[in-house]
Amino acid sequence: MEALGTSSVRVGKIEGSSLAVLFDTIRAMVEDHPRGILDFATIDEVMESIANGSLQVWGAGNAIELKLLALTTISMFKKKSALFVTWIGGSEFATYGPQLLDVAEKWCAMNGVHEIQASATPGWGKRLGKLGFVAPRIELIKAISYVKTDDGQLARKN
Repeated sequence: MEALGTSSVRVGKIEGSSLAVLFDTIRAMVEDHPRGILDFATIDEVMESIANGSLQVWGAGNAIELKLLALTTISMFKKKSALFVTWIGGSEFATYGPQLLDVAEKWCAMNGVHEIQASATPGWGKRLGKLGFVAPRIELIKAISYVKTDDGQLARKN
């Protein structure tokens, strides 16, 4: 989604000069995200990962506003690769989400990526289900109950 104008809405991968123009907007949207990526990294680490390309930015918008935002990482293995999507938010998924996912799917096909995986809250799951996403497994989370002590041993957290 190169060279965003100020009137028409473009949908796709945000990179180059468009990424630079929207950097502060992206930062604000990530900071406002209620849970997800900031559970794993600080906002500065997320923005650094975007800047160095290890996180890709996808969206719908123009040079003034983003109507939809998602971050992706690419997992590459010998047998299969996946574009892993973390939905950040926006106000117009119904309007732009299907188009964004279609563009991402075409990008995957052109770049040898085999599938799109998404992590989302239940509300996003309902929206994505209408677009052909299935939930063949559930995501379970358990916090690690051990800490490494000063002498290098493991101890249970209190």
